[in-house]
Amino acid sequence: MADTVTFVLDIPKEVVPLTGDRERDLPQTLKKLLALELVRRGAVAYGKAAELLGIGQAEFITYLTEREVSIFQFSPDELRQEVRKF
Repeated sequence: MADTVTFVLDIPKEVVPLTGDRERDLPQTLKKLLALELVRRGAVAYGKAAELLGIGQAEFITYLTEREVSIFQFSPDELRQEVRKF
C-alpha cells in the first residue's frame, strides 16, 4: 500500500448539509475534490487520480464531467492548433 498522510480537519457542522453528502461520506468526498483540483491544475493525470482514489477511470471521468472539469489539458495555443485540424 502507498504511504499515506492522515490528518484531522475541523469544519462547522452547518457545512455538512451544503456538501449534499452524509457526514460519514465526507472523507471520500474531500479526497475526490482534492483529486479533481489536482487534475484541473494539470498536476496529475485523470487516470492516476482515479487510481489514487481506488475507483475506475470511467467513474472518475463522469465525476469530472459533472463538475465541468476536462480530462484534456491543453494550453490556449495547443487548443487552437487542435481545433484548426478539423
